[in-house]
Amino acid sequence: MTSVQIIGKSLVFLSLSIAGVLGQASPASKPPAGPPPIEVPFDRVKPEATFDVADLTGLAATEDALWIVRSAGQAIRIDAGKNIAGPPVAIGGTPCAGLASAFGALWVPRCDPSGLVRVDPASAAVAATRGVAMGSGAGAVAAGTGSVWLLTSAGTVVRIDPDTNGVVAELYVAGGATDLLFHDDAVWVASSGSRKVTKINAHTNVAETTVDIAGGPERLAAGEGAVWSLNADGGVSRIDPRDVRAIAAIEIGAGAGGGWIAAGEGSVWVSAPGAPLVRIDPRVNRVVHRLTGGDGGPLAVGHRSLWLATPGRVLRVDPKFIEALR
Repeated sequence: MTSVQIIGKSLVFLSLSIAGVLGQASPASKPPAGPPPIEVPFDRVKPEATFDVADLTGLAATEDALWIVRSAGQAIRIDAGKNIAGPPVAIGGTPCAGLASAFGALWVPRCDPSGLVRVDPASAAVAATRGVAMGSGAGAVAAGTGSVWLLTSAGTVVRIDPDTNGVVAELYVAGGATDLLFHDDAVWVASSGSRKVTKINAHTNVAETTVDIAGGPERLAAGEGAVWSLNADGGVSRIDPRDVRAIAAIEIGAGAGGGWIAAGEGSVWVSAPGAPLVRIDPRVNRVVHRLTGGDGGPLAVGHRSLWLATPGRVLRVDPKFIEALR
């Protein structure tokens, strides 16, 4: 494992000034009453493929694969075309929950010992590590505008140049930050402790707008025309990415707090302990399917599939199959 130094770059500490008007605390509207969700036992799900993976902490869909990280300190690649798992890649410690694929590499935040690991997918080996202070509540990572963005245990977002693996900026965000993603030329940060979602201009490193989310945003997803926040109170907020305001509040009706959220293939998906899968129809901003029984886990959308972690395994499911359940 190679330790990569910053070459020709100066570490820039940037306090996030607010360039625009802060998002107003206007309440998000609840969707109109409709038919109750279709409730189906989870054991009726027929996956296209099943992978036995214990102690999973995170997963991410890439252009040609699904990557999984395990608490045992491994990253595993599943070929999305063949449904074949490759040999595990040792990352030299305990991974955090996040991972991202960009710039010809897989980026895995490591909580113990702290750092960011860069994996070369071609050789399935660690190419570099970067010392960054991490913690059990940190590890969210995303990529965009020529950079890798990482949420640290200090409650800051660091911007990393993938050409040098060097930190080029450290951005201060609202307290209690729990997740980030990259969408629409911006970095979006959920701060559950401050009950805010912040939009950072990725070209200027400036927080342009924040929006208040009363439920306490914990996890973020983007897709289907919106940014979606899964909140500590178990609800989901729909955020307009242009106006940066919450336009809908969706009641899940199950213990979704502390869970995961993803968007794609025409739906928004939520999974949590005690609530293995919930499907939201973004056209009506309402829960339309609730699968019951068992525990859920991290999930991702990619390759026309929903990838869902349940205890001891990862399922590949056709989203259309879930839509058709009655």
